[in-house]
Amino acid sequence: MRVDGVLRAPHEMSYFDWMAVVSVGSAAYNVFPCFPGTTDAEVDFMTLCTEEYFRRFGHSHCGPTYDGQQTNSRHDVHVAYALMYGKFVPEHVVAWYRDGAGQRKSKASDLGGFDIVLATPELRGGLTPQQFRFLGIFLREQAPEAASELPLTVTALKPYVDVLSRLGAGATYVDADNALTAAGLLQVRPRPQTTTEAHLTDTSTLSEPVRELYTMLTDARFEAQVKRLDNDRSKGQVTEREYLRQMSIAKDARLTASPKFAVEMVAAIENRDVDYLLNVLDQADGNETSKAFMAKRYGVKIKGLNRQRRRAAIYSFCGFSAGQQADREANLTSMKNSRAQDRAAKEATEHAERVNVRTPSGIKSMRQFVDDAVADGFSELIKHRNGKFQWNLFNPKTHMAMGLSVAHGGLAYAREALKLPVRTLAA
Repeated sequence: MRVDGVLRAPHEMSYFDWMAVVSVGSAAYNVFPCFPGTTDAEVDFMTLCTEEYFRRFGHSHCGPTYDGQQTNSRHDVHVAYALMYGKFVPEHVVAWYRDGAGQRKSKASDLGGFDIVLATPELRGGLTPQQFRFLGIFLREQAPEAASELPLTVTALKPYVDVLSRLGAGATYVDADNALTAAGLLQVRPRPQTTTEAHLTDTSTLSEPVRELYTMLTDARFEAQVKRLDNDRSKGQVTEREYLRQMSIAKDARLTASPKFAVEMVAAIENRDVDYLLNVLDQADGNETSKAFMAKRYGVKIKGLNRQRRRAAIYSFCGFSAGQQADREANLTSMKNSRAQDRAAKEATEHAERVNVRTPSGIKSMRQFVDDAVADGFSELIKHRNGKFQWNLFNPKTHMAMGLSVAHGGLAYAREALKLPVRTLAA
């Protein structure tokens, strides 16, 4: 209670007093519902507790709401908002966060600007909480040496406060950054060291086709970056100084890009390397500059074609007839299927070796179990319900069947690795 008998607000209490208030509501929400029988009560205890808090204090057990009806039980949140709004906060509460045991909490607080209003009473109420958060972000972003030159004093911070205070209520972080940049208080961030140390690419040593493709690639990449940056800036998604920084990086990248791909691509074109060209050009979207280069310099149109016509155009350029293309692709498909089968057999074998099964003769790996069964004449597979087994190893001489586990890898090993034939049951 205050001296005048009015209840104290959360920011007027000490940290420990406020935690005592919060604990009652926390118990109602987090502890009381755990006891059996509470759901049978005529009055819901949590609802009753909330109503009582509002009747007595005017808010829930978490405290008043801020910023669009958000609420928080943390004491530092209430103190920070009160100071930002310029409300009275007892000196002992401020001192606890600024100089005392609460210093750790204030430094770790995710509320940007809390440290500013703790250190500078004259600035309290000078900005909105959002603007104080912007200022806190700008200070944290400063380089260590710059931060040491900008102490949390009224003299140092007032120019920033003057600019931010003129922003409208709906101003965004980008608006705040741009305003401070225009006032000369923020500078364009330095570029990454990797870009500043890059060397210009000497294109004079490149052949004419390579130089043409290289120029087309670097121009296209630069234009795409500029378009993206212009779009972000028009939507207010990037600050002016970050826009200038990214533009500077893009310009340097245009002059320092490696010609490696252009050299390889032109070599593949001149050597009619069909595999390389298929890998680069045989796709509906992507590598549009390389497709444009093929059309411009060699008259081979690839962009806009379906897969069949794209591949036919590439094969024809590399000197293949339609029949030769069909033979080559059939061979490639066969090789691909063979690799897939080899991979499946390897994986099935490894799985079967890892799984152990109990047999009348002792514990064996699934691989050994299947190998022994095949050696005993169970040389075929048959799909037929046999107890819990749906697949079985079948002996064509004795017509006996032995259940085979699918989950434990027996079927995969027999089918993929051993290539056992599947017997079809007579209708």
